[in-house]
Amino acid sequence: MININEVRLIGQLAEDPQFGSSGNGNEWMRCRVLTNHPYRDANGEWQERVEGHSVVTFDKYRVEHGRKKLRKGDTVYVEGENRSSRREKDGKTEFFYGVFVPLGGKLHQMVPAGALRGEGRKDERSPESGVPRDGAPVNGRNPMDDFDDEIPF
Repeated sequence: MININEVRLIGQLAEDPQFGSSGNGNEWMRCRVLTNHPYRDANGEWQERVEGHSVVTFDKYRVEHGRKKLRKGDTVYVEGENRSSRREKDGKTEFFYGVFVPLGGKLHQMVPAGALRGEGRKDERSPESGVPRDGAPVNGRNPMDDFDDEIPF
């Protein structure tokens, strides 16, 4: 029987990546990638569903690249696999789910339109950048506000 666990995402970073190190000294980078899916509701009106994906990697190259280049609002391409982890905290088991980018996986910043023409990157804080600061709201609130975990996933 063949099993496939493969994830590919193209989306925007919901926030600047977070960095840390594990107990054995391996550095990690964690980021949240927002993807959206437009659809028509029962009334024929266009709606948009936004999904938040936790992404983590221990790849030294990608961690260093993330420190130097990746910022909130950047469009990224991710190839990895679904993973889960768990930890004990205050006598309770906590489970975390996300996308793990292994050494052979990909987590690349996509070149913004115009960057190859020398227009440079626009500041994500400026209103003319066209990049929402926290992604598109769903029912009037940011879907990423529900995430408050403390480990890479």
